[in-house]
Amino acid sequence: MSLDNFQMANTLVVELYKDSLIDLDEKQNVPESLNIATPTFFGEYRKNILITVTDPHAVHLSDEPMKLLTAILNACELNFADVAVMNLYHQKSANLVAIGSELNPKVIINFSEVSLPFIEIASPQKYEVYRQGNKVALWSSSLTELPQDDQQKKQLWKCLLQIFPKNKTS
Repeated sequence: MSLDNFQMANTLVVELYKDSLIDLDEKQNVPESLNIATPTFFGEYRKNILITVTDPHAVHLSDEPMKLLTAILNACELNFADVAVMNLYHQKSANLVAIGSELNPKVIINFSEVSLPFIEIASPQKYEVYRQGNKVALWSSSLTELPQDDQQKKQLWKCLLQIFPKNKTS
């Protein structure tokens, strides 16, 4: 007897798999909590520093922007163990509201044009350090625009020194 043509009655299939089968012809009631995907990021987030980017060509960040971000982090004496790099291009808009409460970032550096609903700044200006309670936020041009503009790089560095002051005693 071959199992290639083995068939079971529909009622037997339903009885055997009653806890795991779903009817694909019916609209399923999915709890709202399952509709919101968990925010994904790159890094270990040890120092509660959230870096937001928008890159449609990569899960997290393309090669050249990643090299620039690595150099920026090194200059601030940080690394990817300290931060979470989140590509907002791949986040659902409902996630943006939840990110603030789930991740509770202390420092937010936004290299995207996407507004961040979890930080209450009406019209943030680029290269201005915002302090709100125990949070610090900074908006910048994208990591793909920065290499072309030395003035913006200088403004970014000036703001980063305010957020991550160098140890003057060493």
